[in-house]
Amino acid sequence: MKKSSLLDDSALAGDAGAACLPSETGQPAQLNHWLRNSKQLDRFLESTRLAIVVFAADMRCICASQAALELFGASRLQDISSPASAECSSPLQPDDQPSGQKWQQLVMQAREQGSLVFEWEFLRTDGTPLSARVNLTHSADDDIIHCSIDDITDLKLAQSRLEFLAYHDPVTSLPNRHLALEHLNQQLDRQDSPAGVGVISLEFVNFSGFNDAYGHSMGDRLLKQVAAYLSCSLPPGFRLYRMNGAEYLLLASDLDSHAGLASACQLLAYLSGHRIQIEDVDFHLDFRIGASLGPDDSLDAAKLLRQASLARDHARRDDARLFRLYEPQMNDELLRFIQTGHALRSALEQQQFELHYQPQVDLVTGAVVGAEALIRWHRPGIGLVSPGEFIGAAEETGLIRPIGRWALREACRQAVQWIDAGWPGLKIAVNLSAVQFRHESVKWDVLDALAESGLPAGLLELELTESLLLADGNQVASSLSSWKAAGIQLAIDDFGTGYSSLSYLKRLAVDKLKIDRSFIHDFLTDSQDRSIVKAILQMARSLRLSTVAEGIESIEVARHLRQLGCQVGQGFLYARPMPADEFLPWLRQYRPGAPAQ
Repeated sequence: MKKSSLLDDSALAGDAGAACLPSETGQPAQLNHWLRNSKQLDRFLESTRLAIVVFAADMRCICASQAALELFGASRLQDISSPASAECSSPLQPDDQPSGQKWQQLVMQAREQGSLVFEWEFLRTDGTPLSARVNLTHSADDDIIHCSIDDITDLKLAQSRLEFLAYHDPVTSLPNRHLALEHLNQQLDRQDSPAGVGVISLEFVNFSGFNDAYGHSMGDRLLKQVAAYLSCSLPPGFRLYRMNGAEYLLLASDLDSHAGLASACQLLAYLSGHRIQIEDVDFHLDFRIGASLGPDDSLDAAKLLRQASLARDHARRDDARLFRLYEPQMNDELLRFIQTGHALRSALEQQQFELHYQPQVDLVTGAVVGAEALIRWHRPGIGLVSPGEFIGAAEETGLIRPIGRWALREACRQAVQWIDAGWPGLKIAVNLSAVQFRHESVKWDVLDALAESGLPAGLLELELTESLLLADGNQVASSLSSWKAAGIQLAIDDFGTGYSSLSYLKRLAVDKLKIDRSFIHDFLTDSQDRSIVKAILQMARSLRLSTVAEGIESIEVARHLRQLGCQVGQGFLYARPMPADEFLPWLRQYRPGAPAQ
């Protein structure tokens, strides 16, 4: 490549002054040195990935990188005009401002301020849009504008995908529970219509059995086909949402009574018996339906959803009726919570809880780098109970704080025992419930657990939920700041299943993202899961966050995740969660397999 294609020879005449050239990191470097060493400059401008352009006072381009020439579709410096030209940018930017006018304003602002960073939408040579982060730096001594352009198109696409997932189900693409609550609240707040809104919970039975028999990939295909069938079969006035598992939600507008709600449920009941074929497997839909009516049954949207689900559970137990409407006496659920709450209090007093530990493995070296602490309950007369069956009751009754405090102390104590046994580098990961986090003393619960055990803060990792991080308030910020100051690591658990947003990742100093197992299970066969995982990993790299993939069950999945840049894995491929007295013997005999290639 000729030097003149990257550097204007006329710029070499005389003293170049203190002009600056943006480096690849966006920081200015002295142009004077580069201009006097044009061969070195050409090598840099030809190899850098950043599109770099230096404009003189009259906006004449005096040097540019090869990436900038390619971006502007130019073969010579003389062909590069303003980035706002019709060849480089669309007539209007995303905020509907004319590109030429806006660019002039931004250049003027950069001259006044000295530097300016902003986003700009360019056009590639094939006409497709390119989102970029532009850094303008003005050198006042010689009135030179340094412009670096960083392509962030993939990052913006990843952000857009995650924002979509915040309000939609990743399997069916239907609106999710969060959006259903928004829409229901809007209808309940309507002042122009006295009619009610029907909240209908619909679930098809035997989905778990189908999943177990044919696998999650087939299960997801069934969910998609059911969603398509319902969408095509619903009459006007119904809106469909996917909640979780085999549960869908429908909002029916303009219902004037419970009789109208019953008619709507009867209409849905007629859809039972439909046959869906997936490959060579036939599945006959068997719906169970429960419903509540707002505002008659409640003015609270979340309560209406619970009432509809409770009514559906009663319909499930009553084979003679495909649907049930909510009735106030349906309080068995509340009674079970109360009974479980009493049993949990006894469990604390009688030390019926224990922690199991699942190892976390470096996907490159195969070495064990830490373990996640998972609580279990030895409930008398029942046996070992997983947290999914009692954490909800613990949160409802307020027992989550003493249970969580015990788990923190026990996990830290156990980690110190591992250090004493010759395993000094193992991190211990402990989950914090969102309800537990609302207690102001949670900050001190964590710090006290470290102080009492003597565990180095850098070996403790707190796993936080996305809903917790989205909460506003000084208490959240104070706790996180105190933990970070102490050296504690922060991870976002089950990332991608909640309100995944770049805003709190930018605002809060988290260290790690844990990719939910639901995206890993069919990672090799489901293109949508694969795209989500790639988007998360790409975003994590851009934000310099480490990543852990949960639910790894095969070497092939581990190898592909390693190739995509995931650092740590966790799952049955390595070990199931095990009691403390089994973990250390397992660790001693564990031999890392061949690293994922």
